[in-house]
Amino acid sequence: MASKFAPISVVIPGLNEDKNIINCLDSLLNQNVKPKQIIFVNNNSIDDTLKIANSYKTKFKERNINYVVVTEIKRGVANARNAGWSIATQPIIASTDSDCRPAKNWIDSIDKFFNSNDVIACAGKIVHYDSPKFLKSVTKNGYYKIFYQLMNFVNNFYPLSTANCAVKKSAYIEVGGFDSNIISTNGLDDIDIASKLTFIGKIKYNNEMIVHSSFRRFNSINKLTISLIKRSLSLLKIKNNFQKKKFKLLLSKVFKQ
Repeated sequence: MASKFAPISVVIPGLNEDKNIINCLDSLLNQNVKPKQIIFVNNNSIDDTLKIANSYKTKFKERNINYVVVTEIKRGVANARNAGWSIATQPIIASTDSDCRPAKNWIDSIDKFFNSNDVIACAGKIVHYDSPKFLKSVTKNGYYKIFYQLMNFVNNFYPLSTANCAVKKSAYIEVGGFDSNIISTNGLDDIDIASKLTFIGKIKYNNEMIVHSSFRRFNSINKLTISLIKRSLSLLKIKNNFQKKKFKLLLSKVFKQ
């Protein structure tokens, strides 16, 4: 029986991820429905990340997957994502990170969701595989769905996490891509682009779309506290920009009448 393919480009950025990238790429090799394209963006790593990424070219070729490795010299998560998303050839772009391990049905769940829902983007479940046992259980049992709904209620737009999301390529282009001024993940480049996407279409949660992600960025009180402070400030800025744009659109409609 021939492998089934979905019209999806997967984009994975990576900066010095030679300890994690193997598990991520292996997870994509073993999808029950294959993406037509996978793009790995090496964000100017100085370890063996690029070497390992290149070593997978033959494996993906054997599965008839268009596997592309590119290097983005300018560091920053938004720059790396834009480098990959801008060259994606498929109508749907699926996003994950180098320290993530997509579930076996990840691509299949994305493909089915877009075929049965009128959306321009979807967010999925993230399970922290290396977090404390209690937190792992919480994320496994629906934390992110509640979190996304709460964020939507508070901010008036549905958020995304680039660890596990999918967006129509046409929508990505229409909003101008990721903000290249956002360098750190604490800048919330994914929340920022979600706020822009809200103006052109619907974003929904896909419960079947599961990615196992590392908790390493928050595995100490110090890291967690600093990250929460930085992310809160970034979110406040994004929310303010969103409200300003929403108000301008409202004014333009009023004066047109």
